[in-house]
Amino acid sequence: MTLSVALVGIRHCQYEATLAPGMLKAAADARPGLRDRARIELHALTTRDDPEDAGRTLAASAGLLGVSCYLWNVAFARRLSAAYKAARPDGRVVFGGPEPSARPLEWLAGAPEVDWLAVGEAEETFAELLEALADGRDPEGLAGLAWREAGGCRLGPARPARVDLDALPSPYETGLLPLPGRPHVCFEASRGCPFDCKYCDWQNKQRVRRFSEARAERDMRLLLERLPGARVFVADSDLFLEPRRGARLARAWRRAAGDSPCAFEVHTYLPRLDDDALRALDAPQFTVCVGLQSSNPKALAAVSRFFDGESISERAAAFRRLAPRARLNLQLIYGLPGDDPEGFAGSLEYALSLEPDTLMLFPALALPGSEMGRDPSAFGLSVSPEPPYRVLETPGFTAAALAEADQLAFQLFTFQRHGPCYRVLRRLGAALAGRGPGARLGAFTGFARFLAGTPFELGPIHERARRDLLGFLTFEEEPWGGMPAGARDAALLRLLADYVRRRLEEAAASELWPSFAADLEAERRDVLWRELTASAGFHRLVGTLAGAGAADGLWIGSERAAAAEAPFWPEARRWHWLPPGPEPDEPCRGARHFGAQDLDAAEFRARGHGGVVLSQVCRSLAEGQRRELFADLRRGARHGSRLTLFDSGGAVRFEPARLAAELRAAGWRMPRAPRALGAWFVLTAVSDEGDRGGGAGAPARLS
Repeated sequence: MTLSVALVGIRHCQYEATLAPGMLKAAADARPGLRDRARIELHALTTRDDPEDAGRTLAASAGLLGVSCYLWNVAFARRLSAAYKAARPDGRVVFGGPEPSARPLEWLAGAPEVDWLAVGEAEETFAELLEALADGRDPEGLAGLAWREAGGCRLGPARPARVDLDALPSPYETGLLPLPGRPHVCFEASRGCPFDCKYCDWQNKQRVRRFSEARAERDMRLLLERLPGARVFVADSDLFLEPRRGARLARAWRRAAGDSPCAFEVHTYLPRLDDDALRALDAPQFTVCVGLQSSNPKALAAVSRFFDGESISERAAAFRRLAPRARLNLQLIYGLPGDDPEGFAGSLEYALSLEPDTLMLFPALALPGSEMGRDPSAFGLSVSPEPPYRVLETPGFTAAALAEADQLAFQLFTFQRHGPCYRVLRRLGAALAGRGPGARLGAFTGFARFLAGTPFELGPIHERARRDLLGFLTFEEEPWGGMPAGARDAALLRLLADYVRRRLEEAAASELWPSFAADLEAERRDVLWRELTASAGFHRLVGTLAGAGAADGLWIGSERAAAAEAPFWPEARRWHWLPPGPEPDEPCRGARHFGAQDLDAAEFRARGHGGVVLSQVCRSLAEGQRRELFADLRRGARHGSRLTLFDSGGAVRFEPARLAAELRAAGWRMPRAPRALGAWFVLTAVSDEGDRGGGAGAPARLS
């Protein structure tokens, strides 16, 4: 008997849910003789697909449906399997994953469309189920399998967690993963978690088992070879439980990435990142996620969460010093037992003081596999019985207080999506931090109040926002999408300027306004630049001045202007300057990145090029850095290649004539004087035979 099997991963957020199905197929295909008797196909769906249509489609080709089930896709998964069974009554359905595994018998009893559950890590259980079905045997009684019978539901013997993870076949070696055209993927280098946080449904206090470093390096290399621009979510509970191992893997993955504009999201606890680990993470591809959850001692004690504020603060400062190109993402939970609005506000103020690139706020969930979920009353919690099992009320948080925290989470989320707002408000909070309590958080909440009565008021958007399955209020579209982008951003920046000036006056800190005004002016010019680059005239100008079309050209710009500049000179190699401060959430695909520290790195030398555009970069460079960059570009230029410079001066005030003098000193010839282009100026330089550029020191990384 030959089985036709459909293994389905259902994505809710950006990351594909195909890792578990891929591991199951790889394990089953490796069983002697099973591959010829069970044809397994992987399917990737999203919760935005139509589950009924998908179920009917799968029923036409598969006699067994396997579904990887999580709390975010359980409703979709059950509708999918019900539609499958309706279209194919003789079809069989097996579920697995954390959601049903937390309470298998209770869950299976309430899901009549499901025939079996594979509980926990299911590579062996699933393969043995297929063998039994292919042999015509009854699979009931298999270790790790739950089934339905006349008297109710039964669960076979527990299956021990596999210790030797390298014995599991790799879906990357066989080419099963990653799926083509799906760049957001999950990856694991270990399984298990040794901690005992009461809100977590991970297999707490479980021995951590690791894939060998060689396996984790090889699998990542294969993944990136097949999907060079992948954004990889590393699903380990903490990649740096062994800091030296984590640092070695980070360096190996950076080598595997090479020139690829990929990104890695890893999780850890800040005090575990020693100096060597931080240096290993110093690349724009890395986002380091740290679950602070709370700084309130009562909440921390209630959920068995350890916290060392002094060490966290010291390591956050070290992060900025030793890994300036990486991104730091901090996460907090509101509604924990033992917490209250005042304690949560204190946690927020503390988290903002660490100057994260992003700060995410999540509501407390009483997950069925966690201690909070198994006995909510022991923690004084009122919880929703349906996924995502939100905490509805606690002794410290009324339902109204949790609703206010929802609104605050949405406000921060929205401001972080609008880069200029987040950059300026974060700086404002830091500037006022010594002038009163709650200044950092107050900078954000104050601006949200300031927007009331304007077209940017957040209240109506909050009401329209979709509450996703994790209970986190989001809004997938541009929050103020009804306005033209340029007019929207310019108007919002004007309001932001009025707000900042008023807050500084109220705090008796008006002497800080000129510096903020310069920052806001630079942000405004970025908005105008995006509008200018959208014009047909600018397209023609770039082609004329830069000699665009040479396949060996360089376009050196910034992340913030990447989308606006993408249509220009597509043949050119893209480089993005990373100035200090927060950058977009993921490194721009198709570009390499460099920062101030790379200008002194001797191993980075310019290759020959037929032309260069420097767009909005010089304003972020100190004079010595500009001179070195100009000289390095000249050394790599072929005879007759052009350098075109677009800039506005930004917060760094310098005259175009001064830049022209620096270019001439580096060996460039200026065929014409600097010209005005609206709020910008344009410089064009040409490389001639003879002087190959002066300047001391090592060249910049531009290859």
